[in-house]
Amino acid sequence: MITWDDVKNLEADLREQAALQAEETAAQARNRMNPQEQEADRAFARAKRQGERAEWAARWPQHCRSCEGAGAFTVQCGEEADGEPCEDCQGIMACCPRCGAVGVSIFQSWPCRGCGWTYGGPDAVMPSAEPIWRAECEEEWAARKAAGLSVDPFDNEREG
Repeated sequence: MITWDDVKNLEADLREQAALQAEETAAQARNRMNPQEQEADRAFARAKRQGERAEWAARWPQHCRSCEGAGAFTVQCGEEADGEPCEDCQGIMACCPRCGAVGVSIFQSWPCRGCGWTYGGPDAVMPSAEPIWRAECEEEWAARKAAGLSVDPFDNEREG
């Protein structure tokens, strides 16, 4: 007998499969582009990002210029992220990286009283200058793992 939970699970599996197929189709389309089309696609993405960055900076003129409002220097690829607190805004005074309010730490669990910023929250950081191409990132990680190298971009030593 099929239960309602079985139907829900099947529906969730089908949605996940459809999302994976859509992502795969987009990756295949990018791979079919000739180099000029790929460069034009990237140039368009860069121009769009520059507009997003300008809009974000205008909205938060007091943001930390060192970490661009992140509160930390973070390296992210796929789902993995690692970072160190920004010394300029998170040093002695612990100021909000987005609005500059004093007493806001990346280690606190409540939002900034001045602007609502929280570490890792939505709109918490200025959009990156260069879009991260997830497929390229994942390919690089797979190649590094296959070669026995660390996936940490700051660690070029072979793993033991």
